[in-house]
Amino acid sequence: MRDEGGEEPRPSRLTPQRATGYRLALLSIPMPHRPRVIRTPHAAAPTGPFAQAVRAGDFVFVAGQRGIEPGTGALAAGTRDKVRRAFENIRAILEAAGTSLEYVVMSRVYVRDMAGHRPIVNEAYERYFPAGPPPRTIVEVARLNQDDEVEIEVVAWVPPRRPAPRRRGHRSRARKPPRRRAS
Repeated sequence: MRDEGGEEPRPSRLTPQRATGYRLALLSIPMPHRPRVIRTPHAAAPTGPFAQAVRAGDFVFVAGQRGIEPGTGALAAGTRDKVRRAFENIRAILEAAGTSLEYVVMSRVYVRDMAGHRPIVNEAYERYFPAGPPPRTIVEVARLNQDDEVEIEVVAWVPPRRPAPRRRGHRSRARKPPRRRAS
């Protein structure tokens, strides 16, 4: 079979042995940004086979958080308390990942009653994002896990760590004591 230029295509030089070698070489490359599971006892434990969050590169993806108390595993009493607890769980997870609510870049909120729950979520949003709320999608759903009323998931950016400032006049090596002159 000839290509568009009318020439015979060259046979591939990639043999199975070379392909295996390439795969092994790729596996040996250090990957500093390999996804890392984030866990903290200061937020509700997952209610299924999933992580509280995963950090991938400079972003943290937090699984949907509901109004579950971390110590007891019980749902908070009212809708306001459930929303507050969900945000507190998110805050704890983000802090465990090295970031904060300040760096949330996207959120998704699931509610069972849009008319009743959206005003409560909006109020919490103003409280937890005072400098300016991140983009949000809010969706009314028929049902949530454990017949809960609200679930919130977020994506946050992890800012680079700043090196500790050096003190002026600080030297990295130990100073020698002053010499005494013989009299």
